[in-house]
Amino acid sequence: MSGLVHIYCGDGKGKTTAAMGLAVRCAGWQKRVLVAQLMKQDNSGERRILEQLPQGGRYYVTIDIDAFDYSIAGGTGSPMLGGLLYDEAVDLLEGIAQLGEVICVDLVEVSPPYDDAAGTTCYLAARILADFLGFITKERERRGER
Repeated sequence: MSGLVHIYCGDGKGKTTAAMGLAVRCAGWQKRVLVAQLMKQDNSGERRILEQLPQGGRYYVTIDIDAFDYSIAGGTGSPMLGGLLYDEAVDLLEGIAQLGEVICVDLVEVSPPYDDAAGTTCYLAARILADFLGFITKERERRGER
């Protein structure tokens, strides 16, 4: 696949802004950009969501913390009841790492002033990024890449 797939894991509110920002950055690369939005839509499972993504692509992944359930990510400007849980997100991110080459990842919308005293949202954000980087590294090693 030529071009770049921007995978937006979020509630949809920031999709346009994130996609436009990526399109501007990619304009200099002369690359085609496809934006795919991942969010919890029903109980159909992560594999069904992953099946909708092109395989073997180059992926730019944006993780919007407000896609997570309020019970684990209240420290954001738009907390969401019924959002992603940790295990669901980890399954999605591991699947993305297995599909192709993740060339960039960012995590947005964490707001420490809105977080609880334990810093649950900040911890979740750090843990999600650490897990995803681990999945990316594992897949690169499996493919014999550096």
